[in-house]
Amino acid sequence: MSRNEAKTRKELVDPKLKNAGWLDHDWQVDPEYKITAGRIHFDGKSATRTKPVYADYLLRYSSSLAIAVVEVKAEEKHYLEGERQAKDYARKLGLWFAYSTNGHEIEFFNLKAGTQTKVDQFHGPEELWQMYLKESGLDQSPEKQKALIQDYYDESGIGQRRKPRYYQEKAVNKALEAILGGRNRVLITMATGTGKTFTSIQLVYKLWKAKEKKKILFIVDRNLLADQAFADFDAAMDKDACYRLKPEEKEWPLGRDLYFGIYQSLVGADDDEEAGKKGKPDRFKEFPPDYFDLIVIDEAHRGARRSQDGKETSSWFKLLEYFKSATQVGLTATPKRDESNDTYAHFKEPVVVYSLKDGIQDGYLAPYIIKRVTSNIDALGYRPDRTDIVDVRGKKLEIKDYLTPDFERQLSIPQRTRAFAYHLLRHLFSTDPLGKTLVFCLNQEHALDMAKYCREAFAQYKIKYGLTDYKGDYAVRITGDDKDNDGKYPDLEKYKNLDSYQPIIVTTSKLLTTGVDVKNIKNVVIFRNVGSMVEFKQIIGRGTRTYEPQDRTKEKLGFFILEYANYSTQLFNDPEWDDEAQDFIDEGALIVEKPEAEETDISEAPVPVTEKEKEEEGVDEGSGVYIEPEPEVINHIKYRMSEDFLSGRIVMAAESIALTGPDGKPMSTDEFILYQSNILKDQFNSLADLNLIWKDQKKRKEFQESVNDLGINLGALTQIFFEKHKMRSVDTLDILVNLLFGENYITKEERIEKAKKLHPEVFHFNDLKKDAFLSDLLKIYTEMEYHPLNFSKELWQVPQMKKYGEFQGVREIFGGTDGIKQFVEDIQLALYDERVVA
Repeated sequence: MSRNEAKTRKELVDPKLKNAGWLDHDWQVDPEYKITAGRIHFDGKSATRTKPVYADYLLRYSSSLAIAVVEVKAEEKHYLEGERQAKDYARKLGLWFAYSTNGHEIEFFNLKAGTQTKVDQFHGPEELWQMYLKESGLDQSPEKQKALIQDYYDESGIGQRRKPRYYQEKAVNKALEAILGGRNRVLITMATGTGKTFTSIQLVYKLWKAKEKKKILFIVDRNLLADQAFADFDAAMDKDACYRLKPEEKEWPLGRDLYFGIYQSLVGADDDEEAGKKGKPDRFKEFPPDYFDLIVIDEAHRGARRSQDGKETSSWFKLLEYFKSATQVGLTATPKRDESNDTYAHFKEPVVVYSLKDGIQDGYLAPYIIKRVTSNIDALGYRPDRTDIVDVRGKKLEIKDYLTPDFERQLSIPQRTRAFAYHLLRHLFSTDPLGKTLVFCLNQEHALDMAKYCREAFAQYKIKYGLTDYKGDYAVRITGDDKDNDGKYPDLEKYKNLDSYQPIIVTTSKLLTTGVDVKNIKNVVIFRNVGSMVEFKQIIGRGTRTYEPQDRTKEKLGFFILEYANYSTQLFNDPEWDDEAQDFIDEGALIVEKPEAEETDISEAPVPVTEKEKEEEGVDEGSGVYIEPEPEVINHIKYRMSEDFLSGRIVMAAESIALTGPDGKPMSTDEFILYQSNILKDQFNSLADLNLIWKDQKKRKEFQESVNDLGINLGALTQIFFEKHKMRSVDTLDILVNLLFGENYITKEERIEKAKKLHPEVFHFNDLKKDAFLSDLLKIYTEMEYHPLNFSKELWQVPQMKKYGEFQGVREIFGGTDGIKQFVEDIQLALYDERVVA
């Protein structure tokens, strides 16, 4: 009897790997190496994962340097059956070498050279290493190789157990190859939530421990990150090797190896021609220009702002120019490439790109559902119907048409904000009333109003839905004006606590677009138009992290984007969206309202770029986060109406839903249905084929268990069906029939009546106990909303079944095992007869 794949690996492949020298150390081989976590399917209430992708073996030359993939098939299969997987996995992991084998024959692929060769045995570690050095063109001296093979920083000393994911390893190794190959400007592009800082820590650690780079400056844009990076390294490095650059210190010492600081502490206005005067000094000049041989720049799209013609630069760029002899590594989730702001002009093309699409497809980032909502006055505009209407200041309201771009800029109508707040609370109570929510408002006053009306709505809904035991502030504003006497944001600290449910809703304007990494944010609300792609990515990034604690009730695997009266999510359609480098940005096709002059785009926050920009934006030296301008700078609201103005006259006029498509971009419900229909039709040639599956409970269960791996999201389809038809007493079969095959549906009650006419013998026993049981069974079926009739353990536990003695009692009613078995088969065939149709 031939061996299956597992036995082939154990009895045939393992000995061959051992003979080649691959099992001398426990780190040399990663068996069943987990590449992806399994894409998440999110329907708005629950989430499931597809099966993760595993490579049979990942071979490592050192514990931190993967070098080849081995794909194994059962010994009875052709040894090249694993070729496609081996190559695909190697490319995904950024490797050049791969093997396909059935345990008897072995094929070797060199993807860099484009060759494949049948070999008698696996190459040994040193053989593959020499091939790698040859293909890479790197200096083959041991000194240059040391950084590549240096172990990763082990976090167990500080109580963590993180291991780099495949794309993080890929980023580290591709950056090392570039640096050791002589490249002095290196860019790593990774989506928000994929671990840029952790990746950079590993890169720096390897270079420093190998003594390839000895003096290192680690620059971030938030004190929180600088403190965390300093703490991580300080635990691993030699005593006093690390130094945290603090602005309050008069002098910074020379002689340390790793310095950690924020841009705001390093860059001032010294010798700034635009400033016209000497102000805060450039403290980076306390170090000689050649002092550092490595600079790591987090959020590099801010610091490396240089136009393509080299004439316009950010104030931070002078730091990079000053230390131009150093190798500079930039990390960003949002590279910019337009005529006035070109990250690539400085760093060149990224050595690795891991986009939001990649993260969603791999299951490391959360998918989203978009709800686009607008009110009647946003859809139609508002025009005063009298000449004597005055605002709260007694100012007479000008007679003109007020449209969405005017609201909260020229005209503030609290009732409009209130209507959206009540919509938000309805959404929360229909999904998760304790799901953390972040609302981006137009300005600080707008955020204050939104928080107030969310609390008001919550006070009503918590009584209606029985959440009366909630204590504390449900909704608060957190903006630059909301610090305590110590300069901290106490509500922000509570919000970031993953175990805290106070507050649930935070309203802001620009303060929290960056710097707040709260894994369990379930709703991102955009209540202002966002025209900047960088800012849009940062806002969406607040929700993309997954959270999977041991307590599954607190799990977060998907999130909502609620778009209130704006067009921001149309940026998903922009070619720049998914981190693909573009030669230019063309937003001409986007329907995005142009901001008023006072709403100058300041998405480059938290760091000022020019003196002019400093008048419009600011940075908190203590926290390193963006501070909104004072209200009088941006709030030129002409009219502020009373709270009862237009009371009862503002309603939600339209709401649409979009779901995450296979490319990580949103799909309308019609597009999603077509996409799902094509998947289903690949599995079933006709509706009759689906009916055959549905008649057989075992096959139906297998299908339902496999839908996630097929890419079919039954939960989302069910939700779409309900939104379209407002009907719940429908079998899953009819949802698929209606949405994916375009046929009319019938309710469960109609299905039962049609089945009775076609199969009367199945529904009439002339036996009181059997008839009573059947009546209760069909009642359970109709009450189970969308579920098909499944004879499972759960069925026998419901109260209606317990009165019959659960399964044992029902079996006796039908005269034993054969009798109940025949009944189950007959009722399934009758209910799901292909003639039972609308």
